[in-house]
Amino acid sequence: MNNGFHPHVWFDDSASEFHHNITMKAHVGIGQPEGWGKLIDRNLFMTEADRARNAGSGGDANSAVGDPKFLDPASGDFRVADDSPVLKLGFTNFQMDRFGVKKPSLKAIAQTPVIPAVQMSGGASQAPAAPELFWLGASLHGIVGEEFSAFGVNKNDAGIQLVKVPADSAAARAGLRANDLIQGVNGPKVSNTNHLFAVLNTADGAPLKLRLIRNQKPVELALPATPFISTETADDAKGFTKLIPSPSKNITITASQQVDNDPLNILTDGILAAGYGPVFTNGIQLGIYKMNLGSAQPVSSISSWSFNQNGNRGRQFVTIYGSNFETDPGWNIKDAGKFTPLGSIDTASVPAANFTAASLRAPSGSSLGTFRWIAWETSPVNSISENTAWQELSVETIR
Repeated sequence: MNNGFHPHVWFDDSASEFHHNITMKAHVGIGQPEGWGKLIDRNLFMTEADRARNAGSGGDANSAVGDPKFLDPASGDFRVADDSPVLKLGFTNFQMDRFGVKKPSLKAIAQTPVIPAVQMSGGASQAPAAPELFWLGASLHGIVGEEFSAFGVNKNDAGIQLVKVPADSAAARAGLRANDLIQGVNGPKVSNTNHLFAVLNTADGAPLKLRLIRNQKPVELALPATPFISTETADDAKGFTKLIPSPSKNITITASQQVDNDPLNILTDGILAAGYGPVFTNGIQLGIYKMNLGSAQPVSSISSWSFNQNGNRGRQFVTIYGSNFETDPGWNIKDAGKFTPLGSIDTASVPAANFTAASLRAPSGSSLGTFRWIAWETSPVNSISENTAWQELSVETIR
């Protein structure tokens, strides 16, 4: 449920197979040999991005994408309708009452499992879509369930897996590798992404020393100067001393969906107001703001300011992407041919104030990359799916 296939540390030529399944997320292989996916095929995915994610492993060439059309998932009936696309792949329905606890004496004492809300990123969902998180351009995954065994660590220690580390990313240049498991930063233990961003929010450019697991062995790694997160709060719009907003000229901002309350152009006027700003409607998941710089330029920092409207809209939970496409690259930020993930920001650990500022910044003398377009993929920030009350978005470039 709401998960995918997690193959961990297979032997070479193990001939393991995985087929005719409904998988609701991309496969998450850890420590897999080259070509491990050759016997993985004819599965149903929720999105094409999920199906294609492990195409390099040689699998899922004949798999498909679509809504499985469960009959009644809320009641635990995960049979599929007669027109479900998974049936064309060879999937066969089976009765939902033929497995589990069957002996009457055991059923009398068995607990009733809680069925989670179905989450399908490519179609109708009963649960919010989760954003993909990045640090230094590497995609992050907080290990869950039994995944700890693939890293040879204690379940209680957990950690954050670097799923993909692109060769041209800041993470790769810093010496990080795919499948590294981060368990500590500058001393404090980090068991999940919340812990990681809490530490990064306070580091503010200070040197970082990581404690990680690599190939099931502990490693300590001192990072060179890398892009960092800087945060600041203020109770008054004029109270910022470090991250001070200023107007941006000849800049245009668009949004992936309609915004309410205020026009988009106030996001570049340099003025912080006590209001909603151009906010995405409640319940909108992963709304995107996109800035056109007019031409490709080396970017030194990407900053944002928010107002804590009604006491619960000040948090910033956002992933930032850049694109150097000459023409508008569109809204598919998962298209690696058009967009480069730069990093995520989550200010949940920052003490609440009327105004919050957060900035992704390059170390002195360097840049985050050369881009014409900057995109902020935002997520709801409270339990009732309300979105951040953004006030300003800003990009500084190197002249």
